[in-house]
Amino acid sequence: MISFTVVSVVILPAIMLRLLLRSFSTAALFGPATHGASAAPVAVRQRRIRGVQYGMAGTGLLAVVLTVLVIEWAGLSSFDTFLNQAFVAVRAPAVVHLFYAITLFGTLYGMAFIAALVSGLCWLTGRGVVVLPLWVAFAGAELTTWSMKLLIDRPRPPTLHGIFELSPSFPSSHATATTAVIGYIALLLANGLPSRGLRLEAVFWATLVIVMICLSRLILSLHYASDVLEGALVGGFWAFAGAWLYHRRQLSNG
Repeated sequence: MISFTVVSVVILPAIMLRLLLRSFSTAALFGPATHGASAAPVAVRQRRIRGVQYGMAGTGLLAVVLTVLVIEWAGLSSFDTFLNQAFVAVRAPAVVHLFYAITLFGTLYGMAFIAALVSGLCWLTGRGVVVLPLWVAFAGAELTTWSMKLLIDRPRPPTLHGIFELSPSFPSSHATATTAVIGYIALLLANGLPSRGLRLEAVFWATLVIVMICLSRLILSLHYASDVLEGALVGGFWAFAGAWLYHRRQLSNG
C-alpha cells in the first residue's frame, strides 16, 4: 500500500510542474518571449492593469477588515475556536500524516524554491521581465506577514502532539507565501495561455495547491481559520501587486 506521505509528495510537485510545463510548451508563460507585433494591444494591457488594481483593492480592504475583527471582536475568536474543535473529527493519524507532508511545500523555503525555479526558467527562455515582479510579490508578502505576526502576537491554537510552531499565529505565513507565489503565476498564466480551457486549468491547479496548503494548517491545528484567511488575502494582495508591476512594465516597454 502506498503511504499517504508518498502520495502527497508526488501530487503537489506534479501539479506545480504541470503548470510550468504547460505554460512553456505553449510558449505562453506570461506572454511571448519577444515583444512587438505579437504583444497584446495597449487597450488590452490597460484593461489587465485595471483588473489587477481592482484585485489589489479588494484583497487589501478585506485584509484590513479581518485584521480589525481579529483584534477587536471576541466573537471571531470564539468562532475560530469552535471551528478548530470541529476538525478534531478528521484528525486521524493517517490524515495528520498526509497533511503534515503537504504543509512542508508551503514553507518559506518551499515557495522560495518555486520562485527560484520559475525565475530560472524565465531567464532561460527570454522572459526575464517576469522575474522582478515575482520576487516583489514574494518578498512583500513575507515582510507584511511577519510584521503583522510580531505586532499582533496572536497565540497559536492548542497544538497536536509533536507538531508545533514557535512564531505567532496571525496571519499564516504558509497561506501568504503560497498564495503570493502560486497566485502570481496563475494570474499571468490566465492572461498568457491561448485558450479558455487552458486558462481555467491553470487557475484550477493553482487554486488546488493553495487550498490544500491552507487546509493543512487547519488540520494540523497550527492556525485558526482567520489566520489562514488573512494569509490568503495578504498573499492575494501581493500576487495582484506583482501582476500589476509586470503589466506596467509591459506597457512601458511598448
